[in-house]
Amino acid sequence: MPIAHSSNDSHWKRVTRSFLIDAALLPLAFKVAAVIRFEDLYSSREIGYLPAIICGAITLPSLLYIRGFYVSSKMRRDRSEEVLQLLGVLALTTLVVMAMGTLVYSARVGRGVLGIGMALTAVLVMARHLIGSRTRRFPKTVFVVGNARDDQLARTFNQTLGKGQSLLGVFTVPGFTSTCAIPRLGCSKDIDLMAESLGIECVMCDERLVDAPALGPKLRKLRFQGVNVSTLIQAFEEQYQIVPLELVTERWLLNACTQPQLLYIRKLKRAFDLAAASLLLLLLAPLCAVIAVIVKLSSPGPVIYRQTRCGKFGRPFQVFKFRSMRADAEHDGKARWWSKNDPRETFFGRWMRKYRIDEIPQLVNILRGEMSFVGPRPERPEFMDVLSKEVPFFMERTMLLPGLTGWAQVNYPYGSNVEDAARKMEFDLYYMKHMSLVLDVFIMLDTLRTVLGGGAQARQTGREALAGLGQSTSAPATPLVNAA
Repeated sequence: MPIAHSSNDSHWKRVTRSFLIDAALLPLAFKVAAVIRFEDLYSSREIGYLPAIICGAITLPSLLYIRGFYVSSKMRRDRSEEVLQLLGVLALTTLVVMAMGTLVYSARVGRGVLGIGMALTAVLVMARHLIGSRTRRFPKTVFVVGNARDDQLARTFNQTLGKGQSLLGVFTVPGFTSTCAIPRLGCSKDIDLMAESLGIECVMCDERLVDAPALGPKLRKLRFQGVNVSTLIQAFEEQYQIVPLELVTERWLLNACTQPQLLYIRKLKRAFDLAAASLLLLLLAPLCAVIAVIVKLSSPGPVIYRQTRCGKFGRPFQVFKFRSMRADAEHDGKARWWSKNDPRETFFGRWMRKYRIDEIPQLVNILRGEMSFVGPRPERPEFMDVLSKEVPFFMERTMLLPGLTGWAQVNYPYGSNVEDAARKMEFDLYYMKHMSLVLDVFIMLDTLRTVLGGGAQARQTGREALAGLGQSTSAPATPLVNAA
């Protein structure tokens, strides 16, 4: 039975909508400011302000996204901290608008319009993010559970839901009695009949139950009644933007293969890579020259380090990096994981790795078509052999062109063991299914946050909701294919 996938994209639809609304607030505020200042609805001076206003309209929502104002309420900060963060964002946006006027004198915004415009922008932004974000309505959700594994997921997933979200209760299949504290609402065979009286808006279940002959038709009926039916793996995608390895099935993997058919993935992504890599290489050429001199003076050995990595479909290629370790870091020929405070790093190399500066030469790999700006990080062949045996579905990440940055890189710190590789794989699988122009743009903004912040911070993933399940996908509980 097909499951609705529209809800999977609602997170990024909300983020995009918020981004565009915030982008429109600043031009609107400056329009009102110009009318107040010049007492004219269509003043000729407004045309000259456009470059500065456009820069401000892009900067404001970008900074709000970087500072985490579009994430779920559970991950948000307290009210006083939000106010301080918003004031900082507004101050930086003001500086950008003023700087644009300095660079292009004709685009300089008058002090009166600037003051009124930014004051109105502050009021609108504060109202949106301090009041509007508190009023979001969440759907009334129920779980369908068929065994102890589902029961545990219902209980622990309920504990990890964000503020304002909760489960009405659980429906159980015949022959199973739920022991969790969430109210039992009835038997799954009656779920379609009780949906309207309970006001159910969303039904969550394990993907195995979707194939149950007696339950499948009822779930389809709920869909036609306007109820959203979501599997647990979809719930994690929507709530945390990850794909837990414990819940991945072969069917999910097949359904995740549709994105490469999109025009953006086939053509526009490559065109963007070529244009952006060429521009950045020109802009960063002076910085690269300085870095090359420092690397050469700080440690004997080559400036550029070449290393074999696995590209798309596992094809090997040479990745380029500014050398951040001693030239004899692997003198015995054995590949080693990077570790925190790795003694093989040079002093300058440690600083470069912290801010990802050592990866600038990979712009050449992008021009050569070996990498993309956004995608899973290319892994070393020596580690691929180990990880493909230890991490389920690890080879799936080689189906995409590897990236300079990616969803895993901006949400999880540098990895140094198999467990880290498995956690990053969950983000890579999410990107494989949801890759798009919109997601790539937000990943690049996240990359800027990571670089400026000196590294990625581990993201809340709801992993506690899977604690104790172990390798349940390799040895699942008894399939409930005949559940009613």
